[in-house]
Amino acid sequence: MGSCYPALSRLIERDYILPLTPPSEFDPPTFVETLDRLSKLDVENIYFTHFGRAAGAQSIFPRVRELVVTFAEIGRSIFNSGGGTREIEAILWDLVLGELSQYGEIDRNHPFLKYLESDMELNAAGIVHYFQKMKKG
Repeated sequence: MGSCYPALSRLIERDYILPLTPPSEFDPPTFVETLDRLSKLDVENIYFTHFGRAAGAQSIFPRVRELVVTFAEIGRSIFNSGGGTREIEAILWDLVLGELSQYGEIDRNHPFLKYLESDMELNAAGIVHYFQKMKKG
């Protein structure tokens, strides 16, 4: 489903969640279908493997769904124009930093963003892997 980032959550005073799209696991249509099914359940909290509990499941499901669709659109656009992992990762960072900018001066060097470094790289790699697989198949 994704990851909850406690340090960023404290900074912005709400749960900060991003979908995880690692290589060989990212499948946007299946991800969206799963989120749609989960959103029909009567749950209040989500317990993330990374990193803990987040309240407000019924607002988290549509947010993660929107981000999965956005990640896929970004990936499709960049992949189809000949770009790859680095370009996708840069756009994902722009997306996250743009969103976080409403909470103050937060740039890529902010200490709370160090937790995103590996996830952003893995997310970009997973998006590329998905589109490579689609191209072959």
